[in-house]
Amino acid sequence: MCRFPNAPPRSRHGEPIPPRGGGLDWTIPGKFQELRAQEKVAQELRKAARSGDLGRFFGKAADLRTRLTIAEARAQRLREQLDNFEVVPEYKELEREANESTREIDDLNVENVMGGDLLQQLRASLSEEDAPDLSDVTKLYAEAGVLLPDIVRRRFDEVERFHRHRKQARAPQRGNRLGRSAGYGARPAHGRP
Repeated sequence: MCRFPNAPPRSRHGEPIPPRGGGLDWTIPGKFQELRAQEKVAQELRKAARSGDLGRFFGKAADLRTRLTIAEARAQRLREQLDNFEVVPEYKELEREANESTREIDDLNVENVMGGDLLQQLRASLSEEDAPDLSDVTKLYAEAGVLLPDIVRRRFDEVERFHRHRKQARAPQRGNRLGRSAGYGARPAHGRP
């Protein structure tokens, strides 16, 4: 902050500190001087406006009214063009094709997800399918002190053989289905197969 030799001291915020001892505030005459200068500028502007001298900077009132009328007419024409705007027929055909392609992509995505779900189910069934464990039933009867008749043991053996044979017979079929289902996951989700 620049200090002049006759300037009064200022506070930290830059405001003048009033003199001690009840003296007069020296800033009041300066404020009056600023106010007089502003009033003089305002009077000169009013005088220039009345005489038309401001026209060279801002244009004359008649010119401004003409420009305003032209601008309003142009704005109205643009509003009407916008209200009557219609898409060219070629673009309507492109829009229809784009909508159809979007529907096809959506259908393929749904099919892809369904195929992926089927693939997961088939893989899970391959790993989960086991013959029933009949040893638990045999243990249960043994703990109860009941001997299983030979016919029941033979039946258990038949059931175990049946499940083993069924699992072996179905493995190639499940493998074929698994191979066909794997194609679902390989299809691109954003285009045609």
